[in-house]
Amino acid sequence: MSAKINSDWAAVAEYFRLFRYGITTSSAKAQPNFHEAFTSSKVTSNCAINTQYGPEAIIRTWRSLCEMFADVELELKSLEKEHVGTLVAATRTSATITEHTLRTAFPHLRHGKNVTVTEKLLGRRISVRSTMIFLWDPTHRRISSVMTQSDLLTPMLRLFRSLENVSDVYEGAMLSLDFQLKTDP
Repeated sequence: MSAKINSDWAAVAEYFRLFRYGITTSSAKAQPNFHEAFTSSKVTSNCAINTQYGPEAIIRTWRSLCEMFADVELELKSLEKEHVGTLVAATRTSATITEHTLRTAFPHLRHGKNVTVTEKLLGRRISVRSTMIFLWDPTHRRISSVMTQSDLLTPMLRLFRSLENVSDVYEGAMLSLDFQLKTDP
């Protein structure tokens, strides 16, 4: 990782380079410190990450998502400067739903009456469009906020064809329709 990341553009570009494939077990073993080094050097200590705070919240969130899903990929579609110190990224996150995903993200679907639902989900590669807003602290030359707004509803509606079916899938899920981890189902 370059030590010369001193602008909002460079820091956000480095974020997408490092987190493109999330934090996988294999990358954590091969290169254990790159993600942590980036967040500790380029994210403020009180950085807001949706509903959490601190550089470690970025690591926790990525680890959790990558433990739930297989083949996670974050693709940057566009990056624009909205105001001084504010960069807005359009992204697409793709991930594969596995047996492990069903156990960890949708534990309530393991019961027999949901066989059709689990069959539709299992092995499915989902693609979630998101907007990520990065705020830059020019004094500390670090990212001070990362807010993500995601649309998991649209791909789920395409798959299940009704709001009622989507509601059944997400009632009791450990993941919300805005692709955020829940602490309680």
